[in-house]
Amino acid sequence: MTSKTNTICWLFFVLVCVSFRSSAQEPREEKKPSIDVSVLGMVAKPSRIVLPAGSTVLDAIASVGGLTSTADPATSKLVHKHDGGEPKIVVVDIDQVLNNPVKDIPLQDGDMLYVPESAKAQYLSATILASIAVAALAGLFSLLNLVITKEQKISEIRRERVDSMIDDLAQYLASIDYMTGANRVWIGQGRPNVLDHYKAVQPSIDLGSRAYTSIVLRINATDENRSMKQERTQFLSEISALKQNMNDEKFDDVAAAIAPLREKLKPILNNEWEKIRKGELAYRITRAVAIIIVLAGLAAAFVFAYRAYHTGGAVPNNQTVKVAR
Repeated sequence: MTSKTNTICWLFFVLVCVSFRSSAQEPREEKKPSIDVSVLGMVAKPSRIVLPAGSTVLDAIASVGGLTSTADPATSKLVHKHDGGEPKIVVVDIDQVLNNPVKDIPLQDGDMLYVPESAKAQYLSATILASIAVAALAGLFSLLNLVITKEQKISEIRRERVDSMIDDLAQYLASIDYMTGANRVWIGQGRPNVLDHYKAVQPSIDLGSRAYTSIVLRINATDENRSMKQERTQFLSEISALKQNMNDEKFDDVAAAIAPLREKLKPILNNEWEKIRKGELAYRITRAVAIIIVLAGLAAAFVFAYRAYHTGGAVPNNQTVKVAR
């Protein structure tokens, strides 16, 4: 039993020694150093990437999927960041590096590589944007022209309506005034020759009836403005009462109502002229939108010109150091 136990302990000791020796002889994997680099601009996947230490500009370009068709590789810029110092900007011609890999530039931790857009691509983008802007402006001007033309027609109709309303009221009051005087004289004479009297006042009766009907049809009692709605309703009520008094031969009441009726029409006419001056709601809204668009366009043009003049690109050029070719 003792011999068997000793054998087992001896075998266990041998296995432990062999295992320790094997692990001591296995080579340890050392973690390779890496660097963080940002690749921006006209590349397939602009991003911040991790590369092995010693990687180059071409390695970074390959890691982000290469250049886009709108890139300008000849003016790419590499920004080296130094602790406690100003960044150093290096112009890199990636085309030359591709043709001659010996000129490839090693990267440092924290570097940023920027590939700008080519002038041709910028021109095409600007041309497309300009074409879109011109088309939008043309559509806007067409809409404005349509709205303005419609507004002019509506204004003409409103002016004709106001002028006709004034003419109708003048004709109605003139006919009322004439018939009042004629009837007073006729009644004062004892109402002689009824037929002759009717023939004498018939033109004034016809003129007054047409003018009254036209006035009633032109005055809209359902105006959106509450105060004007009251004014219109009261005017229609008084002109109807005037007609009734005329039929009832209450000539004194008719004569007394003519001047107040003229005054009642004035705010209604002023309201119509105010609508002509302001224009329709659609016209006012379109005019306001057009003014806002024009001001926004001028502001955008000013901001674009200011940024283009004061910046000149995404990466500053004041510390550019060209790489020796």
